[in-house]
Amino acid sequence: MLFGDGITLGKIFGITIRIDYSWFVVFALISFSLSSNYFPGNYPKFDPLTYAVLGIITTILFFVSALVHELSHSVVANRLGLKVERITLFVFGGAAQLSDEPKNPSVEFRMAIAGPLASFTIGAINLVLFNLATVNHWALQLQAVLGALAFFNFSVGVFNLLPGYPLDGGRILRSAVWAVKKDLVLATKFAAAGGAMIGLLLVLLGLALFFFVNALSGLWLAILGLFLNFIARASVAQTELRNALLGIKVKGLMTKEVFSLGGDLKLDSVFEHYFLKHKLSGYPVMENGKLVGMVYVDSLAKKGLVNKATKILNVTTKLTRNQVVTPETSVLKALIIMARGRLPSLPVFEGGKLVGIISQTDLNYFLTVKSMILR
Repeated sequence: MLFGDGITLGKIFGITIRIDYSWFVVFALISFSLSSNYFPGNYPKFDPLTYAVLGIITTILFFVSALVHELSHSVVANRLGLKVERITLFVFGGAAQLSDEPKNPSVEFRMAIAGPLASFTIGAINLVLFNLATVNHWALQLQAVLGALAFFNFSVGVFNLLPGYPLDGGRILRSAVWAVKKDLVLATKFAAAGGAMIGLLLVLLGLALFFFVNALSGLWLAILGLFLNFIARASVAQTELRNALLGIKVKGLMTKEVFSLGGDLKLDSVFEHYFLKHKLSGYPVMENGKLVGMVYVDSLAKKGLVNKATKILNVTTKLTRNQVVTPETSVLKALIIMARGRLPSLPVFEGGKLVGIISQTDLNYFLTVKSMILR
């Protein structure tokens, strides 16, 4: 699953860098393609081992370039007041996870343009070095890598400027429409339509390549097109969701009559006296007056627990301070916390006292009613 499990590499500028497991698939494919096709076709005098080494080195540098592309977005975002929590390298490149959406068209534009500018800069540097290597007769292997890096980064820069969301060009287009129409939802729909169209064209081009030129390249392009089409369509729903929840606080949607459970309670008692009677998705678990976490019925079902004598403290989902909200927390922020932590509900505390629970069920009910009102 994309952006699910992965490997954390460390931090750069305070931003966590992760590799999704899907990255290893594309790493192997690109390395193989370079070593078996690109380099032998352009530099036919190397031996198989040299081609393999060049393929691996170049692919690593490709992804370093992709990381710099995403870091450029992130550095600009941080300077403009948007916190970037992490960057994930995955099967289609990289993605930065923002704490919030841009507040205005200017912020959107400056964040979006930073990525292509970084790619063009890296491409230009590699092109200059490639020309120097050619003129001065440096090692042919070095020329091969520099040439490939120049081509890759220029291609990434140009591709990302295509006017379709979620590409950088689509974000630039969205910022322009947003600035003119003063309507983020309308701007997102406009840019997403471009993204969906580009995705469809990539699918058609990929199918043509698959049947008539190169099956692997065609399949890859078609999958990329499907991915762009899906993200473009999903972005409209996401923006409409954000717009619907704008300005609404947790206190307006939370369930107020809730109970906290002691960690020594047994599962059979919790099922009988709480989950069956009150039909909440989860309950806060307290130990010595402090919150430990939440016990969720869905989590218990997935674990397949059958020992009803188990203490709930042993099956509690631990929560961090950032996963506890207050009545004044925005519903949008609570939703983001639940989505990122894959949590059905969150405890609501005020002044150290449990005052309620906000759940995805509460949010879904609100959004259903809201959509009916707006029809």
